[in-house]
Amino acid sequence: MSLCDTEEGAVVGLGNYLSPEISRKVVPRMPRRWQRFTSAPTWADAEAASVGSVSAPPALPSTKALPTQALAGNQTALVAAFGVVLTTRDPRGGPVRVVDFGGHDGKHADLIQHLFPQLTFDWLVIELPGVVEVMSARSRPGLAFASDPYPALEAGPDVILASASLNYIPDPTNMLRMMCEHSTFVVLTRLPLWPIERHTAAIQHTQRRPIQFSYPTWFFSESVFMAEIPIGSDILLDFVCPDDRAAFAGHYSTYRGLVIATNRVEA
Repeated sequence: MSLCDTEEGAVVGLGNYLSPEISRKVVPRMPRRWQRFTSAPTWADAEAASVGSVSAPPALPSTKALPTQALAGNQTALVAAFGVVLTTRDPRGGPVRVVDFGGHDGKHADLIQHLFPQLTFDWLVIELPGVVEVMSARSRPGLAFASDPYPALEAGPDVILASASLNYIPDPTNMLRMMCEHSTFVVLTRLPLWPIERHTAAIQHTQRRPIQFSYPTWFFSESVFMAEIPIGSDILLDFVCPDDRAAFAGHYSTYRGLVIATNRVEA
């Protein structure tokens, strides 16, 4: 079922079909019950108020062909981010070892390998156990799936990718620190960096009727988030993810991405 299959679902996703200039004026003025995001005092409160997220089965592995036409905005941003990493990385290191947090069906691996055919990748997708069980059918040489992130972190990958995932875990600050400590590069995309004073928990409503579906998320204070990047790390690229926009806490903004070179020395 699409978000546009119901009246309220259509309103929730309306901003995706309007230009940013119009969305910025229209979406924040919608009634609160139609807003895609509502604030919560704490992560635990947002989790308790979320409905249906644990009952949704993972989608079957995608068989869609790689794009042959122009890439979508977020895909272009991801490719640009990896371009920065791959031109900065020491080329003598063999396959590029990537840990992809929340990579679902491995579509990021397919895209990057397709567009950088001169390189080989050892790509590990970290997902929920139910997703791993389904998506393991897509495993192939160079692409694997696992649910435990810690062995992958301890192995010291070249790149850690978190696309639309860091804001969906209870303790993103600690995870960001661990990512920077255990990898050479961290690529963050589809990140809600907001002009607010503190990180704020929220409930993301993807559908309201006939079946409710929602889950907890964070909106990050941009200034606090930047300060939480470990000392010694450098931001190589700060970019926008043009396909993700939202109204929250009185601000209508576009999601962002960061390419971070950590202070970990390549082996």
